[in-house]
Amino acid sequence: MTNDAKELERKIAEIRASFSGKLNTKLADIKRAQHNLDNAKSVSEAETALNELNMLTHTLAGSAATFGFPDISKISIEFEMMTEQLEPSETDQPVSENQHKKLIELTDQLEKTISDNLKSTVS
Repeated sequence: MTNDAKELERKIAEIRASFSGKLNTKLADIKRAQHNLDNAKSVSEAETALNELNMLTHTLAGSAATFGFPDISKISIEFEMMTEQLEPSETDQPVSENQHKKLIELTDQLEKTISDNLKSTVS
């Protein structure tokens, strides 16, 4: 392996490690946006929270795929697709109970997958 190839490999590993170090922050941002959705007092607030959830999961899906975390990417894509299908209503609950449960399930899956991936990167 040439020195250039070794240097490139080292830089990629450095970037991947930096990304993996930010995964818990990204998860916290998703949880915060979901909390905002759960506590939305208007359709406008719910739409803002949904847009944020969509953007966060879209970004995570692409970044995770780029940096070699396909399991995280897969769940993030499913999460993103779910947020695209939701339309807040004028009721007390911005999304239906079933939709809320699915969002919670996806968040839990994402949290477990991130944790598992971080454990395997350390070992």
